[in-house]
Amino acid sequence: MLTSEKLLNAINHSIDGIAIIDNDGCFQYVNNSHCSLFGYDSSNELLGKHWSISFNNLNIEHMNNDIFPIVNTNGHWSGDLIGQKKNGTQVVQSVTITKISDEGILCVCRDETKDINLGRLEYLSTNLGKGIIVEDEFQNIVLANRQFSNLFQVTIEVEEIIGSNFFDLVKKINPIIKNNDNIHTKIIEIAKRREPLYEERIYLNNNRILEMDYFPVYFHNKFKGQLWTYTDITETVQL
Repeated sequence: MLTSEKLLNAINHSIDGIAIIDNDGCFQYVNNSHCSLFGYDSSNELLGKHWSISFNNLNIEHMNNDIFPIVNTNGHWSGDLIGQKKNGTQVVQSVTITKISDEGILCVCRDETKDINLGRLEYLSTNLGKGIIVEDEFQNIVLANRQFSNLFQVTIEVEEIIGSNFFDLVKKINPIIKNNDNIHTKIIEIAKRREPLYEERIYLNNNRILEMDYFPVYFHNKFKGQLWTYTDITETVQL
């Protein structure tokens, strides 16, 4: 017979992160995998804290305006989200949110950072609020969004960027980057290392400041390309 103790033990050792959140948005329960996913040592660091501790401002707004209304209406939502770890780094998650009663919701999440397919990248490009470039293992661009073109003042259409060589594109945007002599070399070095990089700053000639994040893309543990994200942090830096 499956006792409550055995059930709780199974949940605690699930590979998926599992959390129960009350109507005030505070964690009532988190399992070991949820703590690990977001970089916490124990559940004590999360219990009683608001769920927003695990997301940046953009994704908090997305959750409040788009996702929770669906959960309240349909009782369920599944999709991809960008979470934020304790140390501030980002984590791509596959998330299922279910309303379990009038008193709370159940969240089940899995780390998908190292296993990103094109469909997931397309979703993130429209919901992340960042400039996005994705290249395949041959440095050909397979995905770009409008925000990237706006940030770097790229005059050609997004559709024309698709299929071009990423490093050729870097050469085209060089003129608007301060100290542009090293940017091409720096990007090549980052791509060769294939190690995630966060919060690398790029200074533009129009006095804007961008923050660049880099993620190698793997699918079934095989290297399939690279994801570059760019965020305008000018106002934040000025404040």
